[in-house]
Amino acid sequence: VERLGLAGRVQHPPPFATSPCMQQLAACGVRPLEGAWGNATLRASQLEESFAVATDFPSAAPNAFTFSARSDRGLLHRAEWVKFMALFFNLEAEAQRILDDETREFAALRGELAALQAAPGAAAEPPVVAWVAHRDFYSEDYPEAFVFSFAAYKSELTEAAGGRTLPRELLEGAAVPVGEDLELRPGNATDNARDVLLAALGGADVIVDETYALDPTAYTLETFLEEMGLQGAPREQLPPAVREGRVFRVDGRVSQSLGLDWFESALAQPDLLLRDMARALHPEALPAGSPYRWLRNVAAGEPVRVVGPEQCEDPYVCRNATLQICARDERPCGGGQRVSRAGPDCAFPACP
Repeated sequence: VERLGLAGRVQHPPPFATSPCMQQLAACGVRPLEGAWGNATLRASQLEESFAVATDFPSAAPNAFTFSARSDRGLLHRAEWVKFMALFFNLEAEAQRILDDETREFAALRGELAALQAAPGAAAEPPVVAWVAHRDFYSEDYPEAFVFSFAAYKSELTEAAGGRTLPRELLEGAAVPVGEDLELRPGNATDNARDVLLAALGGADVIVDETYALDPTAYTLETFLEEMGLQGAPREQLPPAVREGRVFRVDGRVSQSLGLDWFESALAQPDLLLRDMARALHPEALPAGSPYRWLRNVAAGEPVRVVGPEQCEDPYVCRNATLQICARDERPCGGGQRVSRAGPDCAFPACP
C-alpha cells in the first residue's frame, strides 16, 4: 500500500505496525484496528465501515480479500503482490514500474555477488548460514526447541547473496520435522541433543538468530549465548560464527512499540533485503560502512534502530488530502489524438 503511495487511504492501521506512516496515522487520531483478541463489537464495526479489508487468511466478510504475500515462497514473487493490490486502485502501471525496478536492482546485485565468488582468490566454498531460533516451552504441542528454519525464501536469499543454507543432514535423525523447519527438542530428543546443536552451529560460518525477544533493544550477543546454552563456554568451544563475529538478528529495524519491520517492509523490498544479506556474507562487495536495515550484527554490538511517526514522508497522511486516482481509459479525438481522465472529478478534458 505504501509503495503505491496509498498510506493515507488506510482507515484503520494495524495496531503494531512498524511503518512510520502507519504510526503517524495512529498519532493523528486514526484509530488502529482492534485486535482479534480485543473488543469484538468494536472490531466488527471497524471492519464493516471499511470499504475493503485485506487479510492474510480467508474471511467470510463480504468486503474482505485475502492478501497472502507472506505465504509466497519466492523473494520476488512476494514483492509481486504489489500488482494485486494495485488492481483495486487503477495503479497497475505504477505497480509494474515498482516491480521492474525491484527486479532490476535484485538481479544486478546478484550478478555482482556471483562475479565476486568467481573471481581469482575467492573462497573455494560459499559461507554456510544457519537460520535458528530458541523457543521456550509454551505447551505440549509447542515444547522447548531449537528451531532451524529452511523456509524457501530464506534459502533463496542465502544463495542469492553467495551463501549456502546449513545442510539438513546435520540435524536429521535427532530433529523433528515441522513444515519446512527442523526442531531439535531437548525434552524428547536423543541424549546427544546438545551435541547435535553444537555440531549444527559449528557447521555455520554465519548465524541468523530469530529467537523471539520481548524487548529486541536489550538483546545482545550475551543473550544469544544464553539462549543457545553457550554462556560461559571457553572461546575455543564457541561456534566459528561467534568467534569470528558473524551472528546476526532480524530485528535491526523496529517500531516504537517494538514490532519487527522484518515482517513488513522486508517482504516488499527484496533488493534491499539482498543487500542486507550480502553485507552479512560478503561485506567486501559493498562500500565500506554500508548501513543495515534488518540484519544487525549482535556480535559487533550493532544496535536496534527504532522508527517513529516523524519519519513518514507521505504527503497525504494526516493532511486532509487524498491522492486522486483516475481510471486509465482514454477517449479518442480527431487526428489520432486521445485524452485521458484527469482532475478532481476524473473527467475527460476537451479534445485539443
